[in-house]
Amino acid sequence: MRYFLFILIMILSSCSIYKTRSAFTTEKLSIKGGVYEDETWDTSLYFKRYSWYIDATLKNEILIADLDNQSEFFKWLGNDTVKAQSCKKFQIALVYSDANAEQSNPYLIDQIRKSHVEVLEILDFKKELKSHQNLKDWYLSRHKILGLCSDSGSFTVSIPSFMTQTLQ
Repeated sequence: MRYFLFILIMILSSCSIYKTRSAFTTEKLSIKGGVYEDETWDTSLYFKRYSWYIDATLKNEILIADLDNQSEFFKWLGNDTVKAQSCKKFQIALVYSDANAEQSNPYLIDQIRKSHVEVLEILDFKKELKSHQNLKDWYLSRHKILGLCSDSGSFTVSIPSFMTQTLQ
């Protein structure tokens, strides 16, 4: 009987350990203020942060911010302004994959593209955001910065060992 109880406890605890090893979290963060040429502003750019963890290690992360031409941060697009204005819905994405993660940045970007989202290189915006202090404060300097052009502003990401998530 003890042997049976021991086996039962081991099976139940191994199942609970399996479920807690993979975690998906969401939160919000903001980049406050900006400077472009001779202009400064104190408004914020708000990001939705989607993070995939295994144990206590961040494996993958995508941050999404809506950016319309009314936002002062829109100025950071510089030469890419025309590309962004041609989009029905334009967003900024910061994409991160841990060096040891099985799903790398190209995998995550491919997941975004599969939802009929055009992924754009936004070099001027990238340069401005990389120099912003809040990016360093939030430890986001290793994230790949991209523009997303879509009809709806939402897309799905499927990472093995996690439930498929719709990000918007």
